[in-house]
Amino acid sequence: MKLLDNESSSGLLDLSPDVLRGLHDKHPEAAYIAEESLLHGPVDYIQPNVYDLIDEEMIYNSASKTKGSAGPSGMDSELYRRIMCSKNCKTEGKILREEIRSDMIDMFTRNLLKKSYHPFFLEAFTSCRLIPLDKNPGIRQMGVGEVLRRIVGKTVGGFLKEEIREAASPLHVCAGHNAGAEAAIHAMSQVFEEEGTDGILLIDASNAFKQMNRSADSHSIQITCKEMALYVINTCRSPSRLFICGGGEILSQEGTTQGDPLAMP
Repeated sequence: MKLLDNESSSGLLDLSPDVLRGLHDKHPEAAYIAEESLLHGPVDYIQPNVYDLIDEEMIYNSASKTKGSAGPSGMDSELYRRIMCSKNCKTEGKILREEIRSDMIDMFTRNLLKKSYHPFFLEAFTSCRLIPLDKNPGIRQMGVGEVLRRIVGKTVGGFLKEEIREAASPLHVCAGHNAGAEAAIHAMSQVFEEEGTDGILLIDASNAFKQMNRSADSHSIQITCKEMALYVINTCRSPSRLFICGGGEILSQEGTTQGDPLAMP
């Protein structure tokens, strides 16, 4: 597939003034929300003890499956797997996972879902490294968040898998559906072969990941997937700090972070 892709990224871009300006352009300020763009409906109360089913084993499974480079802290997924899942220190590793779960992970999963936290407390949790990739032509911005956020995101996404699938289907094929992409391909092929079809219009949204309005998303999630609402509100209601190596930082005020397990659904 790489050989067939003529527009594939050719690596990192040097941080020139033009590249820095392009990164700023791709991270717009928060847009005004029109009342007619918001969903309206009942906001049901979720019993907090539902999230008590999240346990240490879920944290272990998420950590063992998490991959990728480090966020601003410098701790990559390999280091997290070593300290949380290593068989060389089986007992100590389990104790460490339980301590992390009780002291840190609980606050970001159970308590984060139950309560509303001041954005300042989650600043380090939501910060990212911002990397400019060569889109050839253009710039593809890539936010590399903390591995801990990915582990927590996997845990929450796995725990609420059915709720997310019910909220996002059938329009979204990246929400835990088995063979979702294949189903979309077969559906489009079937439509294309129909007698009444003259052609297919492909629409590619420009900078789509960064165009989603976070305030509207935080409002709508309370109706579409109420079980995950407080997690989304806590992590999205304040701008994320994006650190550029040698170029200061940019505030991410709109959209989601590519690489976050909960970004797609």
